[in-house]
Amino acid sequence: MDQKETKTPKRQITIAGKNGAGKSTVNKLLCEAFPDYDSYSAGDFFRSIGVEKGLTLEQVGAEAKEDLTIDEMVDAKTRSLRDQEGFILDSRIGFYFLPDAFTVFLDCPEDIAAARIVKNAHQEKGRAGQTVGTLEEEIEKIQVRHRVDSERYRELYGIENNFDHKHFDLVIDTSVITPEEVRDQIIEAYEKHLGKKS
Repeated sequence: MDQKETKTPKRQITIAGKNGAGKSTVNKLLCEAFPDYDSYSAGDFFRSIGVEKGLTLEQVGAEAKEDLTIDEMVDAKTRSLRDQEGFILDSRIGFYFLPDAFTVFLDCPEDIAAARIVKNAHQEKGRAGQTVGTLEEEIEKIQVRHRVDSERYRELYGIENNFDHKHFDLVIDTSVITPEEVRDQIIEAYEKHLGKKS
């Protein structure tokens, strides 16, 4: 954190969080608030690989544990953003690759997150490479995804807990407020981070 404070803040925002915490929704709202910012998603990087391989997102995550080239491709895309200004990145470990970014973590209990995933699947078309099951199945998928990803991050990067709040400038529980309120909290904290008045 001391390193961040000695540098001129970059116009970079990374959004991390648990499955179903609202990362994509909040990312979209932030992009509307910052129309000149670009939007990226590590999840989309993984999904595109899955589509090419004919695998679901969960299968890509499992395969990545054995095939290091998958992470290398996603990591390269993320690292390439280091010197870019004016973007929002949805990434579980964006804080690791982009140390000068304003880092946000969205938290949410697994049962609420799973219910959101199931509800969204019934209201709109699912993402490419993503299948949605029952509430119980989604809770299990969230747990498996978190475990597989955490093990991989530990082995590849030495990150003991990618959900540890110490990695982030701002942590928000999205289960108790609306996406718009989450957006507003991020904007207020981000503008302070940049040295602007809220």
